[in-house]
Amino acid sequence: MPEIKKVVLLIDPSREHTRGLLNGIVKYARIQNNWSFRRPITYRMPKSRQKLLAVLKEIQPDGILMREPKEIEEIINLGIPTVAFTYSGEKFSNIVNVVTEIGRAH
Repeated sequence: MPEIKKVVLLIDPSREHTRGLLNGIVKYARIQNNWSFRRPITYRMPKSRQKLLAVLKEIQPDGILMREPKEIEEIINLGIPTVAFTYSGEKFSNIVNVVTEIGRAH
């Protein structure tokens, strides 16, 4: 059996487009059959966000899927393989960027 990969989700499912994105991620993960998702409480609770980097270091994920958290540059600097699904259309260095017209703020 393949090693289980820890994938952190820094994605807020409050928007319809984002829920569709998460649905696609889950479908892909089922095909891979070796992903385990984490969604740190520190990401969901604004007062705890300053602890996000410490929590990511503790979890030691194999990858991160995210929108555009405030800490994006610090997260990139952790060196963890990361995919950013951006609202703004901005492209960040050293990670995979997914930009769509639907997800962009106007």
